Amino acid sequence: MLAMILPFFLIQVPSVSATTITEAIIEVSPNQGDITTSIFVHVRGEPYDVNGLFGGYVTAKADYPRLYLYYDDKCIIQRMDCVTAPGVGDYSNYWSSWDVTISVPNEYPYSELGVHHITAVIEASDGTTANTTTIFEIVSYIPPPEWWEDLPQDFLDKITGPQGDQGPKGDTGPYPVEALILNFSLASISVVMSLIALVKTYRVK
Repeated sequence: MLAMILPFFLIQVPSVSATTITEAIIEVSPNQGDITTSIFVHVRGEPYDVNGLFGGYVTAKADYPRLYLYYDDKCIIQRMDCVTAPGVGDYSNYWSSWDVTISVPNEYPYSELGVHHITAVIEASDGTTANTTTIFEIVSYIPPPEWWEDLPQDFLDKITGPQGDQGPKGDTGPYPVEALILNFSLASISVVMSLIALVKTYRVK
């Protein structure tokens, strides 16, 4: 009887020495905006829940999977730790979840108008990976700073218009108290030095 039950347990109970990832889910909010938009990204790795007596994975804390997040082909998150369900002792029921806020990289071509891809890649400790992709659409374009620096001067002159005449000089503002004190101190030192010089000259004569 024992010989029949033991193989059943060996098959149904996953190993605690490594994690296995089979699927990934990603959600973003909002899914439209520009480079100033804060994008909330929620990623979930499956199996992320435990159903029944042997319905999930059991894993050690050191073996939790890690998240890599890409905006188009640019990696913006590397090896991010997941949030995991509370467990007993050194082990937890296996599921994985990540919450992160990102923004559009303000550089070409990532800030161009149109549809861009946000891809989550989950890497498990046993070498398995799962990835999922969603989209974010840039609906208004704000050029990056270097774009303005590279514009020809004649074009800048056209879009800014001719420079007007210089306006009249404004009234002189109130003299700062600190400046008055400093000037008075310098003047006093100058007078004292002049008096010392006169006294020395008089003694020589």
